[in-house]
Amino acid sequence: MTGWRGEGETKRCCYKCFAGFGAISFRDFYETALWKATVLTHASFIASVLASGCYISEICNLPGFKHGMITADLMHCGDLGVLLYLLGIVIWELIMEMGGVWSNCKEQINHILSLIRTASRMLKLSKQPLNNLTIGMIKGVGSSSPKLKVKASAARHVLRCMRYALEHLLPMETPHARQRFLVVKHFCDMYEHLQHSVGMTSMQEAATSCKKALILWGELRNADIDPANANGWQKRGYFLWRLYPKHHLLVHIFDDQMLISGNPIDHWCYADESEIGAAVSLAATLQYSHLHTSLIDKHRLS
Repeated sequence: MTGWRGEGETKRCCYKCFAGFGAISFRDFYETALWKATVLTHASFIASVLASGCYISEICNLPGFKHGMITADLMHCGDLGVLLYLLGIVIWELIMEMGGVWSNCKEQINHILSLIRTASRMLKLSKQPLNNLTIGMIKGVGSSSPKLKVKASAARHVLRCMRYALEHLLPMETPHARQRFLVVKHFCDMYEHLQHSVGMTSMQEAATSCKKALILWGELRNADIDPANANGWQKRGYFLWRLYPKHHLLVHIFDDQMLISGNPIDHWCYADESEIGAAVSLAATLQYSHLHTSLIDKHRLS
């Protein structure tokens, strides 16, 4: 779609604007962010592609097609992106606060799992969000940044449980612990507003909650990379509150995409993923020589 080979000289990482790793930082979530003045229209997107000599997709030749119709998916940006980073970070910080290290933290992990299960019961969820929790699901190697490995729907359930655990089952004795809780709380509020939406007001409240969470996340990142922080990333050798382009894309979902496409939950990819799973299960029962026609006939036409 963009013809990029890497991020180029400007270190750009967004197809909706000129935000990147350089002067126009994608990590800025305030209203005064420089990237907000570079949000692309259809005409400016085409012009930027032509100026760079990149291939223009044939989809742009479809009658009525606009650049704004290319939408970011909340499931992949949120549930399978930002939420997994957040949950991995929070769980790993709790492990460290309880005295665990990467090579020896089974006791701490079991305790956190019990807290999540307790929260699930208190919240009266239909089922436990996690059957098991291992260090490999939280942090691949000792020097890697945390990211929880769970499915999308489980991530949202774990998020609710983590909010309850942080608020009711664990001490919140430091400013850092309070700020960490607020990040979790604001993302919970974001999903609540979207899932129980009563119109644009609810979606605007979701957008506000998202921005509050990201601004706090940015502050936690700045504290983590502060050279004066004795417990910062320099000592550990890896980042905790790391920011990725998916954090930035999440803002676009609420800032401009929602005005065109409406509530992002109404068209996220859960339905597509379910269809793919059902098709795969059916394909396993069909003859290979007639797989394509039989799958279309039985799965989509019957």
